[in-house]
Amino acid sequence: MGIAGSIQKFEEYVTRFARETAPEQKNIDLKKDHTLRVLEEARRIIVFLGLAQDQACPVELAALYHDLGRFLQFAMYRTFQDRLSINHGLLGYRELKKTDWLNNLSGPDKKRILLTVLMHNRAEMARGLPIRLDTMLRIVRDADKLDVVSVLMAHLTPGAQYNPVVTLGLADEPERFSKPALQQVESRRMVRYEQMKRLNDFKLLLLSWIYDLNFAWTRQEFLRREYVQQIMQTLPQSKEMRTLEQQLLADLV
Repeated sequence: MGIAGSIQKFEEYVTRFARETAPEQKNIDLKKDHTLRVLEEARRIIVFLGLAQDQACPVELAALYHDLGRFLQFAMYRTFQDRLSINHGLLGYRELKKTDWLNNLSGPDKKRILLTVLMHNRAEMARGLPIRLDTMLRIVRDADKLDVVSVLMAHLTPGAQYNPVVTLGLADEPERFSKPALQQVESRRMVRYEQMKRLNDFKLLLLSWIYDLNFAWTRQEFLRREYVQQIMQTLPQSKEMRTLEQQLLADLV
């Protein structure tokens, strides 16, 4: 089954989770559309890396299935917060194992895809992974971040329609942020979800993702799309924030 057939199988799977209300269906559609865009982002990274076709196809499938657990997660818990429900990477791994979608692949490729789905959402990359698994996982994580930033900023900018599922129910206090979250970014470390108290902390978490990007192409895209500037415009316009913006832009080059 080629990638076109795999996309069709994925879309058929998603229809099983159709919701009765428009707001809930919007969240299902959001994850479906996100998945297809992550696939496109992954394809761009594949071209940048010059991967051969036999390596590229499994990576595309890993990108396509990376968030498979999100649909059952929302159906069961009405949330996308793993800490309030279930690890969506683990759930996606279990869901994908139930299917026959990977049966035409070699055993090693199938295992790599399953492990990428399982591990793609971990706070940090595991060390010492076999090279092909390591590359696949890095591509999916970068592609995922590239799209998630744009999705979240559409909900985090002033005047955006409120969606507590996407914004995790965080308080909207435009002039406030948590010092520990800011200090994490200043120290070039990732902000943790448990450190977030308000929406501005969520924005700081997105900014901290630049320290978990794996490829020069992804960093260049963050710069080209002006993600840092867009996020900073929605944060308090203070001296410390201006200094942080300069740091982030310099670190992306």
